[in-house]
Amino acid sequence: MIICQSTAVASALAVTEKARCAVAQHSFDQVGTVTASFGVSELTSRDDIFSFLARTDKALYLVKTMRNNSAFL
Repeated sequence: MIICQSTAVASALAVTEKARCAVAQHSFDQVGTVTASFGVSELTSRDDIFSFLARTDKALYLVKTMRNNSAFL
């Protein structure tokens, strides 16, 4: 989990894209190259921790179907 406090959604997506690319370009000793997917969600005043994490998990599940990507919900 990456938490970007006081960060616009576009900037949070840029952070995840940078992390995704860094993971994809790295060769790990035991497995070689791997990919990563990130779900991004913005905490709103209507959220509690459970609704926020559920929405973030839904974004991650969605993006995993696209593989090696990031998504915002």
